[in-house]
Amino acid sequence: MEKIYKGLFDHVDRFWSKNIKESFTWELGKINEILPNFSVIRISPKSSDEPWVYLTQGAWEVNSNREYRSEFFIMCPYENPRHVETLAMLASFHADPKHHFGIGSSIDIGRGWLEESDCDHLLVSLPYPFGPDLEICKPDNDITVKYLWLLPITRIEDEYLKQRGLEALEQKFDKAELDFLDSCRSSVIC
Repeated sequence: MEKIYKGLFDHVDRFWSKNIKESFTWELGKINEILPNFSVIRISPKSSDEPWVYLTQGAWEVNSNREYRSEFFIMCPYENPRHVETLAMLASFHADPKHHFGIGSSIDIGRGWLEESDCDHLLVSLPYPFGPDLEICKPDNDITVKYLWLLPITRIEDEYLKQRGLEALEQKFDKAELDFLDSCRSSVIC
């Protein structure tokens, strides 16, 4: 298992080779019982026009019976420790067979992803801002891990997703030229 964790960290370290990386744990809730090796890696931006990135490290231990395991990340315009809690919560739910999250899943986080935001859901998506170089990691011959993006969305966008599907929602995002880092953005659904 150490080999896999090292392979995952090396993958992240290569992708953000010049960025400062810090690791955090979350002590509340059941995350330490469910995934005792779980942590969150925070990637600091090199410049003010880059996002802060928070990635799970350990969600891959959940075997969701797919051809790949999952790690998740969220981006934000400024540093905020609440993302460590959010990712711990998400990983705890992901470990429950009733909630294995894959591309197109959405999660009601019960509050805005940032204090001032109306985006209170997270959409599990491909890592479009970073592409396949981040998405796929093979830390071991038997395990493939995909890094999946948690895109903050509004309740109305979540309802649209459930009614019309992922592709229709992504088309709305493209048409609106969605600024996913704008914590005060309006819904793309009128």
